[in-house]
Amino acid sequence: MEHIGSLDSAEEKVLADSSLLLKTLKENCTREPDSAADAVRVLANIRDLAYENLNQIQHEYLILLAARYLAAKKIVPVGTCWQWNPRQTGGIGEPDLQGSAGAQVLVSAEITTSGRPKGTIDKRMRTTLAKLNGFAGRRFYFVRTSAMSNRASTIVKANKYVIAVVILPYGADEP
Repeated sequence: MEHIGSLDSAEEKVLADSSLLLKTLKENCTREPDSAADAVRVLANIRDLAYENLNQIQHEYLILLAARYLAAKKIVPVGTCWQWNPRQTGGIGEPDLQGSAGAQVLVSAEITTSGRPKGTIDKRMRTTLAKLNGFAGRRFYFVRTSAMSNRASTIVKANKYVIAVVILPYGADEP
């Protein structure tokens, strides 16, 4: 896990990464394609440029919102040391976000950018919640939609996990 340092600095990095991605996309979408082959080539190029970053930048930002939420709700004290896996690179033994005071883990959290708990997302949610339940400190699962919150809460209750499910104030809720 990496130390976050200043949440404001980390958020500035998210803005810079987002701005660079948007600039790159604009540069690759300046003209109308002349043929189906040209259009598909442009789409493939956009996918190569943006696919990973679209999810990863959102993930980074939601982790920062989660840390801010935990601090604002006074779940953690001022001066909490934050560590994260900003690009979903953590292993099975690491959460997306962890807050500590000295050697004591205060909170462990997982964050998802998914909007709807269908198919693979539902299976991944089950695995993630089981993993999260084994971490130290108070445990939180942060989501961005009511649908994800409802499904996560059902899984938490059915398995008697001690995990708080929280909807982050980010974007529009999806049906």
